[in-house]
Amino acid sequence: MSKIVKFKTVTEVAMAIQQELEKAEDAILLASQIYVSYIDDEKAKVRELKELLGFSYETYVSMERIGRGIMDQRLIFTETKARKKLAAAPKSQQKKALDKGLEVLVDNGEVLRVKIDDLTSNQIKQVFAGDHVRSIAEQKNYIRNRKAQMEFAAKLNIPKVEKEPEKILPIYEIKKGKLIINKPTELSRKEVFDILSKLV
Repeated sequence: MSKIVKFKTVTEVAMAIQQELEKAEDAILLASQIYVSYIDDEKAKVRELKELLGFSYETYVSMERIGRGIMDQRLIFTETKARKKLAAAPKSQQKKALDKGLEVLVDNGEVLRVKIDDLTSNQIKQVFAGDHVRSIAEQKNYIRNRKAQMEFAAKLNIPKVEKEPEKILPIYEIKKGKLIINKPTELSRKEVFDILSKLV
């Protein structure tokens, strides 16, 4: 293990960390290129290689994408939702987003440039389509469609009308000299005579 150098200022520390991370990024790129070259040439030994390395399935997928030039090596460092979405975008968009941030359209029409790890959950939904970063025009359409969906959903949310409690009717009743039977029932001889006496 190499000796850690003592730094005088925070700026020096930040620069040193950045330099070491850049070395790590270059190392990941090279390792991924070696991995892809090997699995293309030695398909029969891929399983043995994976057993020796012992990485997770996700790491092998990322290494292959990096090695084939599909994914920026910096995206291997984290598993945030925004970075996962960015990993599905073209590599040119990945690089631009990681270097300069992402353009985000806000409610007042202003366009902000936001770092990938500072995006809110709503901004992530707005900025990323399935396979690319949305342009400002696409974001505008997304916001308009989202607003229309919310308005439509609000219209469907009709307040519930409380039903009147169901009236419990007697099995039978006599009105104006007529026998009204409200529900199927059986009557005894005594009940029939009682009803007849009321009808007379």
